[in-house]
Order: sequence, then C-alpha cells, then structure tokens
Amino acid sequence: MKGFNTLLVGATGVGKSVLVNASMAACGSGYVAKSTGFSAQTSARNLQDFLESSLDKRRKNLLGPPAGKQMIFFIDDVNMPMVEKYGAQPPNELFRQVLDQGGFYDLDPKKLYIKYLADCVYIAACGPALNMTPRLVRQFNLLFIP
Repeated sequence: MKGFNTLLVGATGVGKSVLVNASMAACGSGYVAKSTGFSAQTSARNLQDFLESSLDKRRKNLLGPPAGKQMIFFIDDVNMPMVEKYGAQPPNELFRQVLDQGGFYDLDPKKLYIKYLADCVYIAACGPALNMTPRLVRQFNLLFIP
C-alpha cells in the first residue's frame, strides 16, 4: 500500500468523506487511521502538529505508527487553505514536502533537521476546483466521484 496516495475529487455532498471514513474503519488491525480537515484558517503549523501528534517517535528524526502497523492519514478539503499573497498555500506546501521527500523540516527555527515519516499512506479529498499547485496534485492518484 506504500506510495499509493489518493486524491478524491467531487462536488460537495457526494460522500467523499463518508466513503473514506467507512473504508478506514474496515481496514483491520494492521492499520491505524487518523483524519483531519483543512479550512481557510489552517496553517502549516496545524498540519505539523497533527502529523507529530498522530505518530510515535522512533528516533530523533523518524516518526511512524506503532510497530507493525501502517498509518493512513485522511485530509479532507485539502484545497481550502487560504492562498497567500505569493500564490502559495503553506499547509499544502508542507504536505507536498511530506509526500515528495518523505518528511518535513521542523517549523521551529531552532530545529534545523528533517523529520521523516515512515509507513504512512495519505488520502485527501477536495471539491471540483483543483486550485492547488500542480506540484501537490502530481503526488496523488486522482479519483473523481460523480
């Protein structure tokens, strides 16, 4: 299941979140599932805190689910964070870094090292307007829910 990140795209009310939550509940004992939703007020720090609180610290710079398990993260409304004046969405840029490099640089300026995330799969959902950077969208297998 590693590397098969999925982005569900569909209009509001078609059941993207219900479908994913039901699937995550039926995954079995080998998986741990956590979900969160983005809004216009979501910051990169909010995403970092969510990821760090959901995972165990294996080493100084390695986070992961409990031993022998696979973590499934679901992020709803991934296209919702506010676009800053330079056209970026900071939470989505941090999310892209996690998907692209397997981890993220800590937002604390005193910690100048990357934190890697192991044994994680990511599912995201958004509305039909893909107003996200192509660098993020290319990290996913797209599924359209009519």
